[in-house]
Amino acid sequence: MNSAPVAITRIGRRMRGGSQARLVLGDDDHWYVAKFAGNPQDTRTLVNECFAGQILKQIGISTPNLRVLLLPQELVCEDLYFQVGAKRLAPQGRLHLGSQCPVNPETTMILDFLPSKMFPKIVNLTEFASMLVFDKWVAQTDSRQAIFVRDRSVVRDFRFRAYFIDHGMILGGAEWELRDAPVDGIYFRREVYSYIDLQALIEESVCRLETISEASLLCTLDGIPSAWLATGDRESFVKLLGKLQQRQTKMRSIIARHLNAMDLPTPGSDDHTFHARV
Repeated sequence: MNSAPVAITRIGRRMRGGSQARLVLGDDDHWYVAKFAGNPQDTRTLVNECFAGQILKQIGISTPNLRVLLLPQELVCEDLYFQVGAKRLAPQGRLHLGSQCPVNPETTMILDFLPSKMFPKIVNLTEFASMLVFDKWVAQTDSRQAIFVRDRSVVRDFRFRAYFIDHGMILGGAEWELRDAPVDGIYFRREVYSYIDLQALIEESVCRLETISEASLLCTLDGIPSAWLATGDRESFVKLLGKLQQRQTKMRSIIARHLNAMDLPTPGSDDHTFHARV
């Protein structure tokens, strides 16, 4: 992850989700979904996002680029807050995390839903299997989330690319614990898995996962602002990375056990609804 901060120049609308993120514009002219330090899901979730982003890029899964965002003092205002019960809490510090929008959300639609009949139009559909393996490895405690944008590389057909987002609740979220639950880490439209050779792709993804070295895991801490780490957090995260490395050899049995609980539907839903995310 590029650790050189991008300064926020404009704060846009609120986004859905437990972290209460905001859409922001950076001084590099890119739009980001900003997750702020001190958010209701805990600042540790920013570390989780950084870890996931780097590993997913390494194993070839489509996920937005991440940047450290600098919040200028002049943009700190009463409208920038977290709602926690009846309380309004301000973000902590000046350094925050930005997930770069793959397209300009002011000019190009970003979807967070596709009808199942459009799943064959996703150019990287097989990555849903890779994400399932990743999410089971890192003990994702949330459902898998994805966004879709028009893939312009295919000029003669209308196709989409999926980008996998919102990784803050991996590793048990702020708990930094590896707890297995069969229903966690699964895309809410489960029929997507019936459009691919899931078993073969899982085996391929597990083999790729097993190539991730200890050095690669430790490198994910590089560039993470020290302000995001409380006393003892770095040591705790390094221990967690050790447990993840040991877990690599157990993934076949973990996934086989969880697949039995997935109850996959057959292809061909009649749902034709589209939803815009940003």
